[in-house]
Amino acid sequence: MDDPKQVIKDAFNSLLEGGILLIIHCAVSHGMTQILNTFGKKMFGNKWRYFPTGRDIEEIIDGLGLNYMTDVINSKLDISECVDGNSDTGKLLLDFITHVDRFSERASPELEKAIYEALDSNEYCFKEDGKTYIKIDCSTFVVKK
Repeated sequence: MDDPKQVIKDAFNSLLEGGILLIIHCAVSHGMTQILNTFGKKMFGNKWRYFPTGRDIEEIIDGLGLNYMTDVINSKLDISECVDGNSDTGKLLLDFITHVDRFSERASPELEKAIYEALDSNEYCFKEDGKTYIKIDCSTFVVKK
């Protein structure tokens, strides 16, 4: 999406009076979004563009002067098989997290190591009951016209 502000503005303007615009988007705490924004340039080169977070969406809505309610839906994805590095399921999870098909085969050893280190850090993930989880929280916005 080239211009999220314009998309939100157009969606809001298309509502009838009393209509509701519901936006659900990756929260700032969404680990996959954080990884993409941290390593995206290294993975995609010049094709990479910053992936907005719920904080960015909130700033857009605030800038448009719209009244809204917001909340965060906390969610997690078990990536335990991903962090061991040897599992076929884990490799598929890594492809999903990075948005790169066959990431382990295509990435440089340095980038792959950096991603695994990120997945092992508390910044993007957490451990609970012997498993590793990545946060996939979503910000929700309810904008009433």
